[in-house]
Amino acid sequence: ARIVRGDVRATRLHVTKQEVTCMFAVIRDFAGICGRLTEEQCLSLMRQYHQTMLEVVKRYSGMVTEILDDGLLVYWNMPDELIPHHALTAAFAALAQVKALEELNLELSSQGLPSLRLQIGFHTGHVLAGNLGSDKKMKFGSMGDAINLASRLMCLCKHR
Repeated sequence: ARIVRGDVRATRLHVTKQEVTCMFAVIRDFAGICGRLTEEQCLSLMRQYHQTMLEVVKRYSGMVTEILDDGLLVYWNMPDELIPHHALTAAFAALAQVKALEELNLELSSQGLPSLRLQIGFHTGHVLAGNLGSDKKMKFGSMGDAINLASRLMCLCKHR
């Protein structure tokens, strides 16, 4: 969208300091689950999981910047999508993801696939967001303590 509007910064390396809420949401024991499935079953499981979670994130105005093998990296309040009360919105999205996973698990069970459990971590803070990389290859992303803390909080969920 920024390129279409003629924003020159969208086509080169740059960052902007921005307060965001960052969320990591991943499947607990993903490697163990996929190790017990055929390739087709694993692909089907992940397609259904990603489709369900992407719909939830969209409903709560989140910006998915990465589709991970076992989850998502989502931001609220990025430069093109400023959201009032973004931390609260992310919390509601996390609760909605848990609820949506309950419904998805019923569907997976009817297909003979295993139930899934989520690990979610999110944090609000300032990051440097923009196009990161090199002159040859870049992608939109961000860096900062808020992202690292969200990741660490997500990892703590496996101990509950």
